[in-house]
Amino acid sequence: MIAISYRREDSLPIAGRLYDRLQAKFGKNNVFMDFDSIPPGTDFREQIKQMIERSNLVIAIIGPHWFGERPDASRRIDNPADFVRLEITYALERGIPVIPVLVNNTPMPSPEKLPKEIEGLAFRNAVTLDTGIDFHHHADRLIAGIGKATGWAAAATTTQPAAKTGTEDVTKSHFDTDEQLKNAQVKEQRLKIAIVAAVIILAVMGGSVGWYFGLYKPASARKAGEERAATLRRESEAKAQQQRRQASELVTSGQLLLKAGKLDEALARAREALAKVASYPDAKALVNSVAEARKKAMAAQATKEHPYENSLGMKFVAVPETGVLFSIWETRVKDFATFVEGSGHQATGGMGSLGKEGWKHTGKTWKDPGFEQTGEHPVCGVSWEDATAFCEWLTKEERKSGRISTEQTYRLPSDLEWSAAVGLEKESGSTPEQRRAKVSDAEVYPWGSNWPPPSGAGNYAGSEARTGSWPPNWETIKGYRDNYPRTSPVGSFEANKYGIYDLGGNVWEWCQDWWEEQHYNRVIRGASWKNYDPVRTLSKYRAVFASWVRADDTGFRCVLAVVSSR
Repeated sequence: MIAISYRREDSLPIAGRLYDRLQAKFGKNNVFMDFDSIPPGTDFREQIKQMIERSNLVIAIIGPHWFGERPDASRRIDNPADFVRLEITYALERGIPVIPVLVNNTPMPSPEKLPKEIEGLAFRNAVTLDTGIDFHHHADRLIAGIGKATGWAAAATTTQPAAKTGTEDVTKSHFDTDEQLKNAQVKEQRLKIAIVAAVIILAVMGGSVGWYFGLYKPASARKAGEERAATLRRESEAKAQQQRRQASELVTSGQLLLKAGKLDEALARAREALAKVASYPDAKALVNSVAEARKKAMAAQATKEHPYENSLGMKFVAVPETGVLFSIWETRVKDFATFVEGSGHQATGGMGSLGKEGWKHTGKTWKDPGFEQTGEHPVCGVSWEDATAFCEWLTKEERKSGRISTEQTYRLPSDLEWSAAVGLEKESGSTPEQRRAKVSDAEVYPWGSNWPPPSGAGNYAGSEARTGSWPPNWETIKGYRDNYPRTSPVGSFEANKYGIYDLGGNVWEWCQDWWEEQHYNRVIRGASWKNYDPVRTLSKYRAVFASWVRADDTGFRCVLAVVSSR
C-alpha cells in the first residue's frame, strides 16, 4: 500500500489531485491518504502506526507551510504528537521507503530544522510536483519512481488466450472414417455431460457446507469475537484510566513545583503527563502556566534601568502586556555580520536602493548599501527571510550555550507587539491590513500628535537628506533637520518610555505577521530615513513588502519570547 502524508493547511488540494492519480494507476485499495480521519476516542498514535506498518511506501508531500508555523513562532512539527511527525517517524523507524514530494518551489527541509527523529527525511531523494501545467508530467515521474521503489506495475487489464479444457471441438480432419468421427463425438458429448454433472454436485455440496458454516458456525465465532472485543475494550479502558490517574498525579506534582518556582521541573512533569494522555487539558494548562511564569520572571529581570544583555551585546527590555522582551536597538551591522560569518547565510542580491532616479536595483548589498555605515548602524538591505534566519540562528546558538532555555526563542515582533512597544492603544482587526484601516482618526506619532516633528524626534528625511543621490523631485520635511542624511547609529535619539530607540525613523522594521488573510506579503513598521510625509510616519502606519524584498531603508529588531507549548 502507498500512504500519503501531508498537512491539510499546507497541501490539501495538491494531495487530493495526486491521490486521484495514484488510485487510477495502482488501484483504490492500494493508496491511503486520510490519516487524520480517525474515530473519536481512538489512540491516533496506534492508528497511524498500524497504517504505516501496512504500507510499502510513504509519500511525504512538503509545501511552504509543512512545518506548521504558528503566530507565536512555534511549529506543529516540533510537537511529538503531531500527525505528520508521527507518520514520518514510524516510516523511518521501520525502514519503509519515504519519497519527499516538494510542492512547486518548496526547498527540501535541512536536517537542523527537523526534529531529531525525522532528520533522516532530509537525506531522502526528493521529487518536485508542480501545481500548474507540469502537474501530470511530474506525477508520471513520481509514479515511475514508486514502481522502482516497490516493484509494482500500474494496474492494467490484459487479455490472455483461453486455456484448453480438453473439450475443444473435434474436426473431421483428425479421423480417417465417418465411424471414427461419430465415436469421437459421442465420447466428447459424454465428457461434457460428466463435467456439467460434477460442477452441479460440487455446487450443491458447497452450498450445503456454506449454509452450515454460514448459519451455525459463524454464530459461535461471532460470539467468541464479541467476547474477545469486549475483553479488549475493558482492558483498553482500564489502561486509559490508569494513564489518566498517572497523568493527574504528575500534574499535581508539577503544580507544586510551579508554586515553588521550579519551572523546568514543573514543565517536565507536564510533558510527562502529556506523553501518557495526549492533549490532557490539565497538563496543557500547566505548560501554559509555566510559560506565563517564565514570562513574568523574564520581564522582572529586564527593566529600562537594567536591560537583559545577550551574547552579541544586544539589550532587551520588557514591554507591558506583550510577554516578550524587545531589543532596545534595531539589529546592528556588527550583529548581522556575526550571524553571516557563523552560519554562512547568503543575504545578498536584488537589493533596491534610492538614487537620483528613484528606488531601483543597483547591485548594492547590506555590506555596502551605497552610504557609509559602521558596526553600530542598523543593518539594512535585508529581507524578512534574512531577518528570520538571523533569529533562528541566534536562538540555536544561545540555547546551545545555555544562555536561554529551550522554551525561549528569538523572533521578529508581531504586529500587535510592535504597536504596544510604540505606545498605541489596543487595536481591532484580525490582520495588520484590517488594523491599519480600523485605527481611530487620532494622528499619533512616536513623539506625540504635532507635525512637523520636534527637533531630535528621530532620523527622517529632513533637509539634511538632500545629498547627491536624493531624487530632485522628492520632498523633505519642511523645518526639520536631524543631521543624518541616511542611517544613524542606533540609539542616536531619545528612547521612549520603555527604553526603546528608533521606533520611528532610521530603518523600517520587519514584523512576524502576514499582511493579509491570503498570506502574500509581510508587514514593516516605523518609517525610515527617506520618509517625509505625515502619513507614513504615523505610529499606526504599516507598509507592505513581499518576504524576499531587500531595500536600503529596511532592517529589523528582535524580541526574546517564551514558547507557550511545543
